[in-house]
Amino acid sequence: MLDENGAPKVNGHDDLKGKKVVDVAGWAPTADGLNFVENKCTGTKYDGGYKLLMADGALNNNELALSWLYDGTADAMFVYADQAYNYKKVCKKGGAELDCGKWNEFGKKFAYVQTGQFGYVHNGTTLGLAKKGSGVIELLNPCLDKFMKTKEYFEVCTKFDMLDTCYRNEFFPPAEAVVMKDYNRRTDEHEPPMDCSTGYCPCT
Repeated sequence: MLDENGAPKVNGHDDLKGKKVVDVAGWAPTADGLNFVENKCTGTKYDGGYKLLMADGALNNNELALSWLYDGTADAMFVYADQAYNYKKVCKKGGAELDCGKWNEFGKKFAYVQTGQFGYVHNGTTLGLAKKGSGVIELLNPCLDKFMKTKEYFEVCTKFDMLDTCYRNEFFPPAEAVVMKDYNRRTDEHEPPMDCSTGYCPCT
C-alpha cells in the first residue's frame, strides 16, 4: 500500500523480516517461489522471517489477497507483476465482476515494489495432461523446441504483445527495438517518473 505521500509502506529495499506476505492460492508464482527470487534493489534473497498467508477459498483469490492489503491483514502481496495492470485494464472495459473500486487505485493507493524477479522460472509453463509414464513429455518437448524456432512462434508472440517475454529466435527484431514493459523490468531499471504513480515503484 502507498501512504498519503504516494510512498510505499513496504519499500523495495525491505527484506520482509517480520512482515505478513499473502500469496494468491491457485496462481503462479506459488508461495515457495519467494525463496528463489532476489530483491532487485539489494541483490539479496529475502529474510525467511516473514509470515506467509494464503488467500484461498474465494471466488477470486487475487481480490481476496488485495483486500487483505487494504485492510492491513497483510503487508505485502506475492503476485505476478502484470496482474493489477491487467485487472485495471479489464475494469476500464466494464469490470466483469471485479472489485474495480480497488483495482482502479493501482498506482494511487497500491503499487508493486519489486518487479523482474524471475528466479522462480526455469522456462515457460506448458501444461500437458497424460498418464504417468505415457511418454507424452518425450513427444511434447522436442515439438515445442522446434516450434519456438519458427516464424509462426514469433507471430504468436507479436499477436499477444509478448515480444519482451517470449524466447527470442532469428525472426525477432533486435533486442533494443523491443520495448520492455514496466512489469517485466527489474526494479532497479525503472525509468522516470521515479515514483509509484505508474504502479511500479523504483528502488528508493
